[in-house]
Amino acid sequence: MEQPPRIIDGAFVKAFAVLDSTVTFKNRTYVYFGGKQVGKVPALAICQYVGEAEFLMFYCSENWEVLGISGFETVEAAVNRAEIEYEDVSKKWQHPNVTEKDLLPEDLEPKCSFCDKPYFKLEGLFEGTNAFICYECVRNLH
Repeated sequence: MEQPPRIIDGAFVKAFAVLDSTVTFKNRTYVYFGGKQVGKVPALAICQYVGEAEFLMFYCSENWEVLGISGFETVEAAVNRAEIEYEDVSKKWQHPNVTEKDLLPEDLEPKCSFCDKPYFKLEGLFEGTNAFICYECVRNLH
């Protein structure tokens, strides 16, 4: 399995673990998506949105698509929860050390053409022919 991209679902990756055969799924996951419990996944990623304090543990597919999410105050809390769900995952964590300073302009795209906020900080974004506008700017301009 390949390493994750620097950004998953708009959040930058702080740590990730590929869950191979040396990691045992304990069936203690309380994460649901679409009304179904997220079971064993091939990878976990601890991520953080730019400017946010909370850390998110993404339960990921082989292609690093997000299948479920849980939130934590610290990276350590997320790592501890992962160990409850996956025995021996603590040996698998890798830390790419990506910070906000490492983000490229394209990591923050698309963004509102009026207020310049990136898409992941917005309620929603309308796409036009050559521009984007967020819900907040639509409300303010209306």
